[in-house]
Amino acid sequence: MKCVLDTTVNLKQLVTPGSEKLMLPVNGEPLVRHHFRAMSEAGVTSVFILIEIESPARSAIASEAMKFGFSPTFLEIESDVIANRKGIMAAEPYMKDPFIYWPVNRIISDSLARDIVKHPVNSHQIAALLYTGKSHPQISKNSIFKVEFKADEKTAKRTGKETTQGHDIGVYKCGAIIFKLIEKVSKDRPLSWNRIHAALSRAGRSLVMTTTSDHWSLIESKHDVDTMERLQAGQTVGRIEINEIDKKLLGGLYKALLPPMLKLNILHKQGAALWVLIMILAASTLLLGKWLFAVMAGIISASVVITYPLIEYMSDEEPVTQKLREVTLPILRIAIIVILSLSCFQTYGLDLWALMSILLIGAEIFFIIKPIEIPDEKVQLMVSSYAIHGIWLFVSTLFVYPTLMLMTFGLLSISISITKGQIFYREMERE
Repeated sequence: MKCVLDTTVNLKQLVTPGSEKLMLPVNGEPLVRHHFRAMSEAGVTSVFILIEIESPARSAIASEAMKFGFSPTFLEIESDVIANRKGIMAAEPYMKDPFIYWPVNRIISDSLARDIVKHPVNSHQIAALLYTGKSHPQISKNSIFKVEFKADEKTAKRTGKETTQGHDIGVYKCGAIIFKLIEKVSKDRPLSWNRIHAALSRAGRSLVMTTTSDHWSLIESKHDVDTMERLQAGQTVGRIEINEIDKKLLGGLYKALLPPMLKLNILHKQGAALWVLIMILAASTLLLGKWLFAVMAGIISASVVITYPLIEYMSDEEPVTQKLREVTLPILRIAIIVILSLSCFQTYGLDLWALMSILLIGAEIFFIIKPIEIPDEKVQLMVSSYAIHGIWLFVSTLFVYPTLMLMTFGLLSISISITKGQIFYREMERE
């Protein structure tokens, strides 16, 4: 399958100035890299790139293309041809079979790219992706022969003339007829893909593949870049192994936080160690004995705890992350109990509370050495939930006295230890 990547489309609204627009960072990666990745995943084999004559971005685009095994053919376009949006005519000698026309200011997901590549189109047809989801701002569009298409179906269902609401994504699978239609457009008038669609619809040759997927975006302004990052983050969060409770309670927060966090290299290299250090330092302010500092410590510590799954994903190769992978929450519980115990000692000296601390720490260490999996799925989800730990920690720090803080947080730790202890005791009895 051949693909024409059009870099001559109007990019004036992009927030990055000059030719660097094509290398605009979207979700931490250059704009064109997203295109080449989707093309590669979809099975595109040949890429023809429409580019302005003497464009300084040419070498950067070539470098990105080669990372995905493409050896692109650059078709240089004159500025007056670009102004009329007819640069695609330069590709005519190479496009005898159906091909993909892909403007560089549109990004679609790998799955949508595969759908449009697989969809059958003959040399006299054009197929376009049309977004019809309810959650995205829509425009009215009188469409033609609507085709309802699903990735798990080998054939699409043709439903005849209909009207639908949606937004044209702007990535098209075209046949050779497209060049004949462009030749008919007046030389003084810019090319309009809507006009081509209208002409083909009258001839009954235009197809629209409707989709409700939200993993695509039009890249034209900073707002759209942010939208793209959120959509990409949503896709990423969906792939991360996150506790179901955390996904339900914190999924929206994770999607909002992931794009800016991905831009910080220190989180990729030292994320887990840095997060644990921040939590310990924040919790250590409890030693100051001031209620206001305790509340601030609770907010910061709880924030660190509930966002740790993102850090674990980002710093997956970091040694500290790998060592903490199965024991993160027990280690955090031990650290908090130790800090709360020090606060109690500072205020009241050595007393009965110390026995509680020793028992809790001992139980946590024992079950780190001898891991116990709780067979009840719901209970296991609660025990391994970062959201529950973070909320419980914050509530604990709202109490004025260190001993009350220790007792409140200790309830979480002792409940987990008792549950695991019962399972361990039954296993010992069976043996």
